Amino acid sequence: AYNNMVTMHEKCLAIRKIIEECGSISREIDDLTDEIEIESQNASNIRLEELMTDINQIRQENETLFREKEILNK
Repeated sequence: AYNNMVTMHEKCLAIRKIIEECGSISREIDDLTDEIEIESQNASNIRLEELMTDINQIRQENETLFREKEILNK
């Protein structure tokens, strides 16, 4: 009976350790998922800034072309 109790206690400790490891892994997965989301957001922000720069450049080019056209039409 004592040996059975010791064996059961050891198995319970092993199960507890596995549960703690699962919790730790789950938290690590959550942290990595958050990091991926942040990096993805940063990449989107960088692309948006590049697009805005391109749009502003196109606007300036359009204004220059419009002025040149007005000068030629006079």
